[in-house]
Amino acid sequence: MKRLMLLVALIFMGATAMAQEKAKILVLIHSENGGTYELAKEVAAGIQSIGEVESVIKQVRASDKPALKDIPVATTQELTNYDGIAFGSPVYFANPSPAIGAFLAGTVDLWTRHALEGVPATVFMSA
Repeated sequence: MKRLMLLVALIFMGATAMAQEKAKILVLIHSENGGTYELAKEVAAGIQSIGEVESVIKQVRASDKPALKDIPVATTQELTNYDGIAFGSPVYFANPSPAIGAFLAGTVDLWTRHALEGVPATVFMSA
């Protein structure tokens, strides 16, 4: 797992190597019961272990679960503020969760404007 996180962080760092500031990576999740959130914390820690990289965990919709209620909610428009994005979702019948799907459906305008072109991304899932 540590090697995977190191690889992810190196990929994101490569995208911002020319910039002299810290790369900012969004770890964007949907977590119903906290399992994906636990994995997201490991992903974020792996990203930050590189050094000149900052990771931010946000969720696609608010949760009333005690372990998740204080995690900020992302907007589709803020995705362009990040140097890389790691999407995390629980597995729903071999697919991402409907909440992640709905969030991504709201990004059509970003894709048609090519606003996320060149932004590296990865996906992780929990079952």
